[in-house]
Amino acid sequence: MKKLLIIALIAVISFSFAEFDQLTAQPKTPAVILNDVKEVFKTGKVDQISDYFSGKTFLSLKDSKNGYYSKNQTINILRKFFEINHPVSFVYTSLNDKAAAPFATGKLKFALQGVIKESYVFVSLNYSNEKWYVSQITIN
Repeated sequence: MKKLLIIALIAVISFSFAEFDQLTAQPKTPAVILNDVKEVFKTGKVDQISDYFSGKTFLSLKDSKNGYYSKNQTINILRKFFEINHPVSFVYTSLNDKAAAPFATGKLKFALQGVIKESYVFVSLNYSNEKWYVSQITIN
């Protein structure tokens, strides 16, 4: 009986610490999110930023999709984009992570059917439900 009581007590304490960690976790800052987005444009690995998409993200992709999409649609559209347009390099040309609506612009070099091409990128964030989200990605 004592062992059962000790196990139950340990389980309750462990659960309490896990809940406390979740309650005290700080949301990611715009600087961190924009840096993570930059890494995706370098690698094409969209899943790394899937938590940064809300239910309504505006995408405007060169010669392709243009509109508001759900989180899953956004992820799938970007995956397909990077499957076709293989990233070669990406750099931000401007970044403002202190504004009320943080944003960044950059230059993406990618390989399309063996030819290196270049596009300009715009990314913006918005704050909702105590968390920053990617609100727009434009690739021209």
